[in-house]
Amino acid sequence: MEKAEFTIAKGTLPFLVSLIAMNLIIKIAIKYLAIILIWLLLAFYILNETDFVPEFIPYTPIKIGGLIFTFISITTIIFFEKEIIYRIPDLTITRLTFYSAGVWFITELIFQAIRQLTFDENQLKSFLVAVIGMTIFNSIISFLTAFQLKTKRIDRLITYITVILVLFSILIKIFPNLTAS
Repeated sequence: MEKAEFTIAKGTLPFLVSLIAMNLIIKIAIKYLAIILIWLLLAFYILNETDFVPEFIPYTPIKIGGLIFTFISITTIIFFEKEIIYRIPDLTITRLTFYSAGVWFITELIFQAIRQLTFDENQLKSFLVAVIGMTIFNSIISFLTAFQLKTKRIDRLITYITVILVLFSILIKIFPNLTAS
């Protein structure tokens, strides 16, 4: 009886490994897309459709909605990136940031499209500002989280955060309309 020989063409194995990794990333991304969307819709409903939560923290100019959406962003990014790193440890910081920001971009598109249904008129500017603004914010958080999870270098992370805050304050000085409500 002849033995069947199984040969893998040169370069095929890394391709198969990356294909399996991509399939795993897509499954995790879809799971977190659903989780994030549910949290965003729940927060939107509680903040806008009920009188359960006040608009501001008492005696401060801090909006509770902003804190809730920031909390949702940061926690889901951390859990998403930790799960990806656990499953695929050799993923680079750049790819980790890209995948995390991509999940948030798609989720934000869906969330803002649903949110638009609650408006009486077309709010294209509101839609674009929210999608672009949240994507930029979540991309920055994704990078900082990916950097910390992959390198564990808190000193460099603090430097990055400081640089981002300085750049943001310079942008606000140059473009004061960025903070206008």
